[in-house]
Amino acid sequence: MRGRSGDDAPPGPEGAFEELAAGGLRAGAEEAWELFERAWPALSRRLGGLLRGLGAREDLREDCGQAALLRVWKARTRYRGTGRGELVAWLRTIAQRELLRLLEMKDRLPTTATDRAEPGEEPAPLEPASSADPTADEAARADARGALETCLAELKEAQREVVELLYAADALTEREAAVVLERSKSHVNTLRQQALVALEGCLRRKGVTA
Repeated sequence: MRGRSGDDAPPGPEGAFEELAAGGLRAGAEEAWELFERAWPALSRRLGGLLRGLGAREDLREDCGQAALLRVWKARTRYRGTGRGELVAWLRTIAQRELLRLLEMKDRLPTTATDRAEPGEEPAPLEPASSADPTADEAARADARGALETCLAELKEAQREVVELLYAADALTEREAAVVLERSKSHVNTLRQQALVALEGCLRRKGVTA
């Protein structure tokens, strides 16, 4: 599985990631764990990018990323891929599930001035939001993210799968997505176009503009 011999140096994080993707996750526990440890920085980096692509708040990413890494290890023998694209798609699915689970357990988004106050500080009085108020901008961004998530959920399943593969932080190419989804590249392209048109119309109806 390692693809090295003699005095060759062990693979770095990216090399170990590639070996995990090629089937190293299904190796014996000792060998798989050695690869997993070496690949940890690459796995963490990709999960962080995937969570950003899924719209995860910064304060949730570390906890969610650690939970996702643990889930990857526990579920390693169920991985059936043989390449990087398939492992990234599998990581994306796990990250999405862990993010949803974490959000269901506890919503940590501050909702009052008291929540946002630093220790020892008196909370600022609540005032009507204005266009110059950074908290108003934050609320608008949160509304836009919420609208996007709703619109994504309204897509047909095949369209949503294509969007998740092609537009995450660690996005696949259409050819890679076609392999993961077991569809032709032209079909993936058609689904992408349909999804973008549907998303644009949905967001416009919800008052979200570019």
